[in-house]
Formats: sequence, C-alpha cells, structure tokens
Amino acid sequence: MRESWRDIFMQTNTLAASFECQDYVELETVDEAFDLWKSGQPFDWCFQLKYDGIWAKCVYENGEVTIWSKTGQLKHSIKIDRLIPRATCVFVGEFMFGSQWSQHPDRQGLVFVFDCLVFDGADVSTLPFRRRLELAEALAVELGGIFRKTNAYNVGKLGEVWGIIERTNSYEGLIVRHKQHTYFNKLYKLKTEIEDDFVILDRYEGTGKYAGMLGGFSVGQVSPCGNLTKVMDVGGGFSDKQRKEYFEIPFMELSRRVVLVKGKARFDSGALRHPCFVRIRDDKDARDCKLKFQCPTNTA
Repeated sequence: MRESWRDIFMQTNTLAASFECQDYVELETVDEAFDLWKSGQPFDWCFQLKYDGIWAKCVYENGEVTIWSKTGQLKHSIKIDRLIPRATCVFVGEFMFGSQWSQHPDRQGLVFVFDCLVFDGADVSTLPFRRRLELAEALAVELGGIFRKTNAYNVGKLGEVWGIIERTNSYEGLIVRHKQHTYFNKLYKLKTEIEDDFVILDRYEGTGKYAGMLGGFSVGQVSPCGNLTKVMDVGGGFSDKQRKEYFEIPFMELSRRVVLVKGKARFDSGALRHPCFVRIRDDKDARDCKLKFQCPTNTA
C-alpha cells in the first residue's frame, strides 16, 4: 500500500507530527470577547486578525520549510535560499490557499505566522503565548519570502478594530488569546459570520432557473452520540458554474466530503440561519465535523 503524506510525516518528524490544531471556543458576539477581558487582568488578553486561508503547520529543517494541513497533507514546500543556523523549528500560521479571499494578489500564497511550537530544536509549546509569539515573529522575519508575522493587539482596541472589520469585510474575524496560556489551552474565535464545517450527505436538484442543476446539499455533522446526523440543507452561495459541475459529476465523488458553510447565526439544533456554501474542504476529515449542540436521534 502506498504511504500517505501523513504516514511519511510522522515517520520523519515525530515531534512535529505530535502537534494538532488548537481547540477553540466560538464567540457569537463582541460582548463575549469583552467578558473574557474583564474576567482577568486588563493586559492578560490580546487578539490577532483572522485571515481566511487554511490552518498550516510549518516545519523548518535542513534549509527547507514544508507546510502541512490539519489532516496531514503536504500543501507546499519551499527551499530557503540562505543559511539560517537553526535546528528544527515548528510553527503554525494561516496559509493563503483555497478561499476566494486568500487569492487576492496581495495575499495569495503567503503564510501569516501566529504561533511557534518548536524553536531551534526545543519544544516551546508550554511556554506562555506572549513568548511563543515573539519566537514566531522572529522566525517569520528570519525566513522572509512568503512568511509574514501576525501582530497581537491589546483587547482594549477590540471594539474599534471590530467595527472596521464589520464595515469593510477586510478580514474573516478575530482570534482572542490569553497571553499566559500554553498551546494546549483553548483559544477564542470571533467571526463576522459564523462558519462551520459539515459533511455532504445528499444533493438535490434545483427548481425554476436551476432545474437540471444543483439545488443544494443536505449536510450533517457527527453528534455527541457518534452518529453522522443530518443538520440542514444548504442551497445558497453556489455559482452557476458550481451548480452545473456539482450536479453532473457522480455523487460518489461528493459524498462524505467536507464543506465550509457560513450563516448569520446558529440555532439550537446546530443549523445555521441563512446558510451559504463557501467551499469544499479537502484539508479536514469528516470525523472532525462535530455537532455543536444536541444529540439528535435521526441518523444518516
């Protein structure tokens, strides 16, 4: 059997492979972010801008950086054209790949580095975030090229920045962090729209002008009971080209693939209000699409 990139990665760099994407809490309103700020000392909390790409684990070793997705897929590799006298480094960032927003000429192909896990061969994942950020910024500057540092701001400026983001749609949202937390603490995401990952369970034909084309997908998530459960139908957000393509290809090529969906709010059932298709995600496994609320009895 041919080895997957995940297998190769784990064999060649066990330390790097041991780190997975951080868990997070999804904040619904900016007031919830301020509540976090008020829960501790004023300067304990900070926030970073949320870039709309894919989460990436980057490994620097022997003059080369390899970029890996959440699911262990090798997305990119780049040779560093100058000597950087460091042992293995592992850092994480947002790789501008996949989404329409990431394809802007000013962002396409860049990696916005926001955390560091291994620095010069030493595991630094349990250091406070404020220190890991300093190391991440140093690596971004040293490596140069496609790598950019991601600044952190005092939460006191959150209201002002959030207002600008909402008016201009300039970023996907914000990441709120505690400066003293290790990498294994949860972080907090605040988005202008709620986004979540769902699994394609079925598709249905459109009506009216969409007759003979895709009407939408029926999508689900894994409930706390462990069942893949239908959550909702998604009929918005598709281009005419996508409606034709996704209706004509064999459904087996779509079934159980993961899709990113955005909406205005989340109902208690876990469904999103006014859901719109964003894109198909090949960097996430269906088993990682967890239902956020109840444990329904209907299964697929």
